Amino acid sequence: MLLKLYPFLALSGLLMAASLAAEGEPPAASLRLILVRHAEAVQNLPNRAEFAQDKWDALTAKGAAQAVEIARQLKGAEVAAVVVSSANRAKQTAAPIVEALNWKGKIEELAAFCECGKGEAPEAKGKRAVEGAEALAIAHNGKTVLVVTHQHMILALLERAAKGQADLEKKKFSVPPGSVAEVLIEKG
Repeated sequence: MLLKLYPFLALSGLLMAASLAAEGEPPAASLRLILVRHAEAVQNLPNRAEFAQDKWDALTAKGAAQAVEIARQLKGAEVAAVVVSSANRAKQTAAPIVEALNWKGKIEELAAFCECGKGEAPEAKGKRAVEGAEALAIAHNGKTVLVVTHQHMILALLERAAKGQADLEKKKFSVPPGSVAEVLIEKG
């Protein structure tokens, strides 16, 4: 499988390109993923303990503004599917984006992109993310899919893309709340 990763719009200004050659057979599909890390949520705050625990999964005012900015920047993008984590913060981030895209289809929740499984090792989360991306490539061959997910999922794809590339392999990737990356999965 050949993955090409193009983080095209991290709101922090990251612009780079990298390719990933994974072991095994080439995929039977190609796919462009627009990966969005959920915007700032209460649980991202250093003082989250000051908030009721049932509020931790909600966006902050800054997070709501980030979601609107992402929507403004992605307006007009054509997508074949919208996938979100089951977390409320991901759904709240997706809401203005879906509106800006004028999306009328179903919004899918996929476990591959959720932060489910308390105590789950980051490697296991990363493996789920890669498998989820591969499954989406088969299901949406030749299309673009928007995925609103979490830091560990996006980091796993970025780190996997950097393997074997001296200029990127030692890079410490940053995926702040409200950042966006593009991943291209191609037939090998």
